[in-house]
Amino acid sequence: MTRATILSIFGSTFSLVLGHSATALAQAAPVAPPAPAAAPAPPTPLGPAAPTSPPAAIQPAPPPPPVAAAPQPALQAQAPAQSRRAVVVFQADEPEAVLESDAATDGKTSPWYVVCQSPCEKDVLASGNFRAAGPGFYPSRQFVLPPDRDRAVVNATMKSSSVAMPITLTLVGYGLFSVVAPTLLNDGIVQEAEHRDGDGMFVAAGVTALTGAVMGTAGLVMLIVHAQDKESKAYVAKKQAPRVTLPAGFALETRGVVF
Repeated sequence: MTRATILSIFGSTFSLVLGHSATALAQAAPVAPPAPAAAPAPPTPLGPAAPTSPPAAIQPAPPPPPVAAAPQPALQAQAPAQSRRAVVVFQADEPEAVLESDAATDGKTSPWYVVCQSPCEKDVLASGNFRAAGPGFYPSRQFVLPPDRDRAVVNATMKSSSVAMPITLTLVGYGLFSVVAPTLLNDGIVQEAEHRDGDGMFVAAGVTALTGAVMGTAGLVMLIVHAQDKESKAYVAKKQAPRVTLPAGFALETRGVVF
């Protein structure tokens, strides 16, 4: 064999041995397991989801209240009532008494104005308030005219506001009783002491004392009554029924023939 053949065989054998050795080493060396992948983070526990309220429904605005129509018939009915007129006949037991009203004939309202002085007859605004009054008298209570009458008669009994007479009676009466009568009695006693007739003085003292007591008591009673009654009286007379005069004192009314 030639040198080249020997070298070729030797090289092939060496390559074969080396290849098997490398394969054996590769199979003998433990294969390192791959690094485990990082475990995923556990999910964060979520609590029960809070109930979400549905969005509040937008409430439509309430419709405006219907505008009530003005009662035209009522207004038309009130207009004649406010301007209704009537004739008033005023009669009082005192000539200084006057009839007063708070509604003037032009429709204006005032505290009180004089309609007329008794006795009188006057056209007035019937929707107003009325009263009887006058200088030196207490006013009466307010009153109104009947709505179904266009003519009315008002009678009044006046109450004086002056206390001059009761005070005068009281002072004079008790003055006679407490001053004059004792003076007359003393004069009678002096006359008797001087052996003169004092009976006349005694009688005069007794009469004066009695008169003074009666006058003073009457004045005191009048003052008490006056303090309790501070109001004149006024009222609308009832409507007289139709009446037809017949002969012999008879008359015909709605209820029949009366005498």
